[in-house]
Amino acid sequence: MISNAQKFTPSGGLIEIYATHSEKENIDITVKDNGKGMTEDMIRFINDTSKPLKTHFITKADDTGLGLVIVRQLVQLLQGDINFNSNLGFGTEVKLSFPQLVRG
Repeated sequence: MISNAQKFTPSGGLIEIYATHSEKENIDITVKDNGKGMTEDMIRFINDTSKPLKTHFITKADDTGLGLVIVRQLVQLLQGDINFNSNLGFGTEVKLSFPQLVRG
């Protein structure tokens, strides 16, 4: 997430990273930038779990959001959630939310 924010934010841009403890007892990590942003179609592609990714797509892809697809899958494996809020030309905010581990 941080790598994407750095990659798509122009020199002199702003990247914010913070972690909070939410009301739902989750740990939330947010990465926010004022970079180029994403379209709604890009976000739909990232969130689309109905189509398997093809190897040729991965090897020929460039700046397709594939890294974000992998991040989404990893977050889900950790029983977390990921939400994208983006405005093309104005930046992106990605919130990762993980259940707090119960100690006892």
